Amino acid sequence: MGQNPLQAYNAIEGGAERERVLMEQLPQVRYIARRIHERLPRHVPLEDLVHAGVVGLIDALNKFDQTKHVQFSSYAKFRIRGAILDSLRELDWSPRELRRKGRMIEQAYSRLSGRLGRAPSENELAKELTYNEVLAALEAQRRARYGKVGEWIEKLGFATEQDVTAALAIQWSCPIASSLKMEPIAPPHQLPLALLEAFHMWPQHFASSTNTLCLAFGERVDHGALYAIEKMLDCHTLPCVAGRKAIAQQLEHMRHEPSPNEIIRFGPLHDSAEMARIAGSYITKLDAEQVRLCRLGPFIWVRMRTRSLPVDVLFRLRSEPQHDAIPFRLMIPPPLERIESYWDSGAVK
Repeated sequence: MGQNPLQAYNAIEGGAERERVLMEQLPQVRYIARRIHERLPRHVPLEDLVHAGVVGLIDALNKFDQTKHVQFSSYAKFRIRGAILDSLRELDWSPRELRRKGRMIEQAYSRLSGRLGRAPSENELAKELTYNEVLAALEAQRRARYGKVGEWIEKLGFATEQDVTAALAIQWSCPIASSLKMEPIAPPHQLPLALLEAFHMWPQHFASSTNTLCLAFGERVDHGALYAIEKMLDCHTLPCVAGRKAIAQQLEHMRHEPSPNEIIRFGPLHDSAEMARIAGSYITKLDAEQVRLCRLGPFIWVRMRTRSLPVDVLFRLRSEPQHDAIPFRLMIPPPLERIESYWDSGAVK
């Protein structure tokens, strides 16, 4: 009777037998990795699981005890599977208890849909969401250090994006945009892309008959920003809500489209004197008929009305500005009667 491969391995540490045993067990590693990979999201690479399984196989070779009278292939199977699952847990942001709660609430949501025969409304969903579920979403947000609570409620399977949007519409007392349009808006009422991205909003429609710009928000309706936009564009605003993903897609498309307005960006800056000098030079060079400026979130926005199209100058702030509007305004060269200031009108929370 020939020598057991493991006996040969123990006898010749690091020799050719070790390599042979590893090669014999590699098909089992790939088989276990594929079985686990079938139940995972597509973005998880299969080769990462295989690599973790090989590490588990090597660990099994190092720790195998023949006195237990267990076949090595059976022992290695559990070590390989355990190593792959451990590698997945290291990549997971949530603890086991949080994952358990996520599965439990997802099942409750499915039961509610089955009981009603349709997707539950936001009020019905709110009754389904328990205190523990909200705590789970808050804990996930805290661990990940990004995103809104509503986004994590969606990620954990407690609700769909449509449900979260509907709940936010009730919270903000705003209508829901059924679809986002790529409707062209005349240059006087167009907004710089950087401002749209900062507030995660989209210019849905401009009604010339009422001089009203409809803006869709995907995360939070910022009334300070709406006030600033009304003053800067000399129009009314009407907020609505839309899905975050839909707004992100429109903003991505807009990045690749030319802007009819001339937009000039500077920053990050913190010196108000330097910003005033730059703004003043553009006012003089363009012979602006009217100048309006405000602080809007992380930007100071200067809009100059010229004989042709508006020109926007954006200064990204390095930190919170330490000066109010009056010294900033007085440092801009005359004629001062052209300048209208709406300071600190909006802020990104």
